[in-house]
Amino acid sequence: MKRFTALIFFLLMLQAASKGQPYKTSGGIRAGFPFGLSLKHFISGNNALEFVAGANLRGFVAEAIFENEYRVHSDSRVYWYWGAGLHGGYVDSERNSLIDMKEPYKGAVVGADVGFGFEFCLKRKPLNFAFDLFPSINLAGYTGWNGINSAVSVRYVF
Repeated sequence: MKRFTALIFFLLMLQAASKGQPYKTSGGIRAGFPFGLSLKHFISGNNALEFVAGANLRGFVAEAIFENEYRVHSDSRVYWYWGAGLHGGYVDSERNSLIDMKEPYKGAVVGADVGFGFEFCLKRKPLNFAFDLFPSINLAGYTGWNGINSAVSVRYVF
């Protein structure tokens, strides 16, 4: 039991010692599902909030995701992150024939997202690139599985 406690303590200390991104705020385009705009702001150390406003095959959505980010290697410009958050938006399943919903739905949805991603920061240019996967579930409105949202983001670093 003492070894397990020591291991947990060591991992927590390692996490606390890792550094976050070399920037405070970035914003740009998110290409994928949903497609739209992304704004990421670090609130402390490795902790960031990412806001996404975009459209998908069924309507539009706004997301707020809390992310925890870590450098892959001590001298690397590649970071990995995990996070969880909420989304809300509007769905119109009749608008798109590619969508196979059991019952047509038109209205508001609210749900939860959880996932992970990778981010790469350029050294001499104020740009970063991110790729993420965020499985999503709707909790209100049209409830149930919402799919795996994934995208590539290109953001300007402020």
